[in-house]
Amino acid sequence: MKAPTVYGDNARSQTAYTNIPAFYHPDSHRDNRAINYCGETNTTGTRIRACRIKKGLSMKQLAALVGITPEGLSNIERRSNNNIKINVLAKISAALREPIESLGYFKYLPETTLHNQLQKAIFLHGHTKIQAANKMHLSVKAIYNFQKGKRCTEKTIQKILKYVKEVNIVYL
Repeated sequence: MKAPTVYGDNARSQTAYTNIPAFYHPDSHRDNRAINYCGETNTTGTRIRACRIKKGLSMKQLAALVGITPEGLSNIERRSNNNIKINVLAKISAALREPIESLGYFKYLPETTLHNQLQKAIFLHGHTKIQAANKMHLSVKAIYNFQKGKRCTEKTIQKILKYVKEVNIVYL
């Protein structure tokens, strides 16, 4: 008969002397895999999960800090697509004290045109279009028209350039 290990007979059992599930034990490899995760399926959700684990927060704790349900946070972490509302991502970023660009990977968005740079700047600021419009002292319609390639005034372009430069995106 095989002798039991210090941490139990299998990885899912509880540790012998701390009564903590093996997943949270320092010898567990599951949380290290989350922290060091950088595969091709690296998503916003996996980066949020890795950061949450690094900070030692449970899903319930982070969800309470952000103001969403633990189920909602679980859905965000497990989602394979990155369709997270920017205002929720901004709250998660603030609660984890991590820059929003590291959670969203917005730094890899294209910067070839001013349209692309505006979209990237909105994400990096953690704003919705309404918040961005208020910050630039423009109407949402003016931003919409600019993004659709419709005519806009030179004053509008100058305000957009100023907003873009605030996050160190240099228009060429």
